Amino acid sequence: MIRVVVDTNILISAVLSPQGMAARVLLYERHEKIELAFSPATCGEVFRVLDSPKIKDLLKKRGVPLRKVQAFLKALIGNSVSTGGSVEVDAIKDDPSDNMFLACALEAEADFIVSDDAHLNSLKSFHGIQIVDTAVFLKVMERMK
Repeated sequence: MIRVVVDTNILISAVLSPQGMAARVLLYERHEKIELAFSPATCGEVFRVLDSPKIKDLLKKRGVPLRKVQAFLKALIGNSVSTGGSVEVDAIKDDPSDNMFLACALEAEADFIVSDDAHLNSLKSFHGIQIVDTAVFLKVMERMK
């Protein structure tokens, strides 16, 4: 099975736009085509961003209860590979917070990092782990059918 680390913007985009491309990435997990991996740092980041006033406001405007999103994400993370968070990476200098996704992927022995973040995507790969945006990942998965 393909092991994937998704960054926070993919998860939040999937929640905000359930019919969008980011949500389609998560469907592969639901259909057991991929397994997601999270570290303590990436989990913390997801819930920190989810708790931001901007995201809370967007959810409210869409009529999506925060509790429902929290429960969905907790279940998603609970069904995923968990890493210990013991690996540290310092590869991205312009946005050091992105290093948590590289560390998680390295520790989880992931095949892909899916991100629409320019700092991550500019690397293209990290220790053999492919870093791709949402559209590229969906094309890869379509070719594998």
